[in-house]
Amino acid sequence: MKKGVLIIFTIALILGSCSMAEPVFVSNDNLQFKGVSDSIFLFSVDAKVYNPTHFKYQLKELAFAITYDDEMMGSGNLSLPKQMTPKDTTSLPFQCNLSLAKLQKKHSKILSGETVDFYFVGEAFAVHPIKKIRREFEIKIPYNVKNFITEHLLDSDLVFDEIEIERINPFSLSNPTNSTMRVKIKIQNKQPFDYAIEKIQLSLKSKRTNRVVLKGALDSIVDSPSLHTVKVPLDLETNNFNLLHNLGGGLFNDESHKYIGSGYVMIRIGKYGFQIPFLKEFDISTNPFGSLDAVPGFLDGSIKLTATELPFRYKTHKQRK
Repeated sequence: MKKGVLIIFTIALILGSCSMAEPVFVSNDNLQFKGVSDSIFLFSVDAKVYNPTHFKYQLKELAFAITYDDEMMGSGNLSLPKQMTPKDTTSLPFQCNLSLAKLQKKHSKILSGETVDFYFVGEAFAVHPIKKIRREFEIKIPYNVKNFITEHLLDSDLVFDEIEIERINPFSLSNPTNSTMRVKIKIQNKQPFDYAIEKIQLSLKSKRTNRVVLKGALDSIVDSPSLHTVKVPLDLETNNFNLLHNLGGGLFNDESHKYIGSGYVMIRIGKYGFQIPFLKEFDISTNPFGSLDAVPGFLDGSIKLTATELPFRYKTHKQRK
């Protein structure tokens, strides 16, 4: 009788292990770009998953296709075996790749929403104390791509405290209330791949008055090699009336004013082009007693000054340590 109960119990465990509930996705973390190879975009990401069962097992292998909008975009696999603890959360390291051609086709839709859902669909191999298990799985991975671009790429790569002023025209002939200038900003390509900056369109709007105070554009191609810094020329036009209106308390103060920067950047990786929108809040501190000297040659561009020498000091809203 005892032997029969033991056999039934063992069979129940085996059947139960074969129908174990799939791990539940919790969050993703540590997304890192690894490079570009043969039109394939390489990256790694950690996915935190929860084991809802009472079973402890080791996840040995995991290979999957990455799909978005019912189309396969790339693939990935588990970097190393991980122990799945019962009723606990485990971080799974994945090595992944995406087709740049597929990414180019879908990137506008991917960037149109706040959060998009990618699906990892594949097969997992796990070792259970009683038997080995191989089964298919599907995990939904939601990701805020626009937030990643704004908080990591733009903050990391733009150097706003080193703006070179090449030329200033205090009054535009077509509109006396506007001023034009040509500046150069530094962009540090900290990514492990080369890209070209083909176009930039931006505007800066006062958060307090909701008025546009500055517009800028880049229409020439600038190559940005991996792990290098390049200077990007921008033609800017300021609305002097809106700028003065935003000062509120007047020129003779040292206040920080909030602005909303928006626009897009066109970049090209190999033969694939991507239009990346951005929307970010800035603090701009105005100090009329800055060390700007209008020496001869200033207006015709024969001298250059950096932003730290100007009455306008630039800093991003969230400072990096």
